[in-house]
Formats: sequence, C-alpha cells, structure tokens
Amino acid sequence: MPDRRLPPGWVAAAYLGHLPSIVGLLVAGALATARPDVWPGPAAWLVLGPFLAFRLVDPWYERLTTRFAIDDQALTLRTGLLHRRIRSVRLQDVRAVDVVTPWGHRALGLVRITVAQAGDDDTRMRIPAADATTRAEVLRRAEPHLRTTAREPAGPADAEQRSTDADAPAPGELLYRASVTDLLLASLVFGQFAVAGAAAAAALWELIDTLGLASTAIAAVEGGPLTAAAGAAALILAVGGGLTVLKYWSFEVRATAAGQLSIRYGLVEDNDRRVGAEGIAGVSLRQNPLEMLLGRVRLGLLTADSAAQLGTNLLLPSLPRSTVTRVLGRVLGDTAPPVDLGGRAALPRSLASAILVVAPAGGLLALLLSRGLAPWASISLALVALLLADRLARFAASTLRFDPARTSLSLSIRHIDAQQRTVLASAVHAVSSASALGRPVLVRAHYFAGAPRTLTSARFRIEEVTQLRSCAAHGSRQALLERIARRRASPR
Repeated sequence: MPDRRLPPGWVAAAYLGHLPSIVGLLVAGALATARPDVWPGPAAWLVLGPFLAFRLVDPWYERLTTRFAIDDQALTLRTGLLHRRIRSVRLQDVRAVDVVTPWGHRALGLVRITVAQAGDDDTRMRIPAADATTRAEVLRRAEPHLRTTAREPAGPADAEQRSTDADAPAPGELLYRASVTDLLLASLVFGQFAVAGAAAAAALWELIDTLGLASTAIAAVEGGPLTAAAGAAALILAVGGGLTVLKYWSFEVRATAAGQLSIRYGLVEDNDRRVGAEGIAGVSLRQNPLEMLLGRVRLGLLTADSAAQLGTNLLLPSLPRSTVTRVLGRVLGDTAPPVDLGGRAALPRSLASAILVVAPAGGLLALLLSRGLAPWASISLALVALLLADRLARFAASTLRFDPARTSLSLSIRHIDAQQRTVLASAVHAVSSASALGRPVLVRAHYFAGAPRTLTSARFRIEEVTQLRSCAAHGSRQALLERIARRRASPR
C-alpha cells in the first residue's frame, strides 16, 4: 500500500483551528507595543514572536513530513524530517477509534483520527487530517476488530444491519440521548460551570481593567454588593452551562450495528468514539450528594485507553438510575453490576461522613489559632488534617466484593460521595494480600485499564478472594492462549 500524504486542505484547516491563538498572540503583542510604559512593553515580542512563528510554520511542516499507510493488517505513520519516526499499529490489537471533527476541519470536510491500543502515547496513533474516503476506510478496516463477541445480543435486527457502512452516522440501537436540560444539570452537578464560568468572569475583569474601567466597576460593586454578587453568580452559571452545552451538544450513546459502543457529541467540535467489547475492562459509577438527592448517577467506562482521560473513559452526563441500568445491561450483558449507590437514603450517611471529616480539622484550626500560631501555618496544618481524615474515612468505608455469577469484582466506597468501581474478572491479572498475625488484613486486585491499576480494601470476604484468585489465574492463562492463537492465525 503506497504512503499517503495529509490532504491539501490540512494547512487551511490547521490555520482555522489555530486562529484564536494566533489572534490572541497578535492582540497581546499589539497591547504590549501600545503601552511601552507597562512592563514588558515591546520586549514581549521576544516571547510572543516564536510562538506566533511556530503557529504559522507548523501546519506546513506537518504537511511536508507526515505520511501514513493502511491495509487489513496495520496502520503505519511516518513523521519527522531530521528525526524520522516510523510507528505501526496492528489493527487486531486496536481497542478504540476516535474520529474528531474540529471546527476548522469541518469547514474543509476533514476529520482527525486516533486509534488506540492502550492509554499511553506510544500505543496511540493519530492522523492529523483525513478526508471522508480515508475515514471510511480506517473505520471499515478497524471495525471487525472492535466487534462485540460474547456480550453481543443476537437478533434479526442486528443481522439486517450488518451491512451498514462503518461510516454511517450513528447506526445501531440508541441507548441514551442527552437533552439540553440533562447537559445543564450535568454541568451543575459536575461543578463544570464553576471552572468555565469563573474563567470567563476572570477574562471579563481583565478586559475591564485593560479598558481602564476597573475603578468604575469597583464603585458599582460597592454601591450594590448583593446585586453584583447575584450578577456574577448568574454570569458564571450561564457561561459555564452554555460552554457545557456547546461541548456536549447532541450527546448520544449507541450500540452500533457492528457490535461496538459508539458515543457522539459536539457542536463546535464533533466527536465520534467507537469502542469494542474487548477494550472494556469495567465500569465506574459515582454519586455526589446533589445527585443522591436527584436520583442520578454518573457512568464511566474503564477501557483499554482510559489513561488518556484520568482513569475513566466515555464519561456520561449525570443520568437517571434507570437509564444507567439499561446502558450497563446493553454494554456488559449478564456481567452488568447492579446500581447500588444508596440514592436519597444515603444522604444522612453522606452528611455524617462530612461532619466526621471536617470536625477534626476544624477543631485543630481553632486550637492552633487560639495558641497564637500564624494563620497561614494553622490553615496549612488544618488542611493536612482534613486530607488525612478524608483518606482514612474513605479507606474505612470501602468494601471489596467478588460476584462469581457475574464474574466481576466491585469496590464500593460509601463516603461523602458514593462510588462503585466494577471490573470484569477477565481483566484482573493478579491478586495480592497483606497479613498480620497470620490473617489477611488487606487485599489488592490488579488490573489494566489504560495503565496498571488496583482495587484496594481492608473489608472483604476471604472465600471470595480465594475464588477471585482462581478465576484470575484461569483468565490469565486463557487470555494468553487466545493471544497466541490470534498471532499464529494472522498472516505474516
């Protein structure tokens, strides 16, 4: 298969994508030049200039030095000029495919494709730009290796849809579609609104200060502090919620006709992610106190490339419990764990845990201040005590259970928030324990989800740990035999 170059529209698409940063650098340089009396003045171009030059030259460099090739066996990417790098990914080892359409790419009919074997950069390969034909070919060649096997339900509808093209938009059974209300609620319970909204408020204040209106704004705040506080809160909520809606617009999850899990979302930047069943190691369920009150749950998948997103992947917006149960049943089949996080009944426990964690730190802070210790030192020591109390309470509230019927292992943590992390026994490759006076007091189950991870608990049943060890040993041998068989069957 001959090498292919990035499509001709890549340079223009990259410039469109870099446009906000290019404009920002130019504006910053213009402001620095217009105010030579304010440090660093025109000298700012010594820093801004190289960044601007990089933004302008980089698209041409990638266009000239990047080549890729794909066939039924592998995807190969060649990059660099002086330091030439050649990377190849076997398609049968691919566990996830991401197709992202940034707004700059969309204007020219291009997409960015990433195939992943695991979570680290060495096992992820990214094609910066591809046209519709290349996108369809990558998905078509990767699709057989992403198909669900044991957990795929059989039925006439599935058989009829097997011929659906891999590039068809959102094929398969719809599991969940988020409404605007769902996205706004997710922004609220995640605290996402606070991060995005606070950044927007800070940017607005910077603009006011740059325009020389800071004194006028301060006078307005002093004249009506409650009104100003309410306005700031409304701004933060509106901007944060609006950005969340823009990012996750038209969020939907489907079980595709090809037997994959597909998640699509985005208005400015369209994201299409497909994961095969072999890439799913387990699930993560979470509830904070607000979600307990509302009866909603956050669901994440522990996948082969989860390290790319801080340990969990495909994080779904805060969903009703019934929807989470349906999604789990469709994704994991008979191995799906029950959603057991407590709901509204867990609120008293959550409040008691919060008091248990905060009270010692608050008492220590009051004691240190009364003894005349400096406020900064008192607050620092109180924060350390708070973190230690939270860690100890969270560890004490964790329980590890193995379910032989579902062949899955679950770590439940009932603390201020509720968490449930369930891992398929087939993903567990080792079980270790620590003993005191001849009795096991700590158990750790080791598994892989983008990176080596562990489930640790001091509360467990020894007979379940014995069963888990046996199941993990059998699963490791079986997985090794299957890998050997696949490699022998694959053509050289």
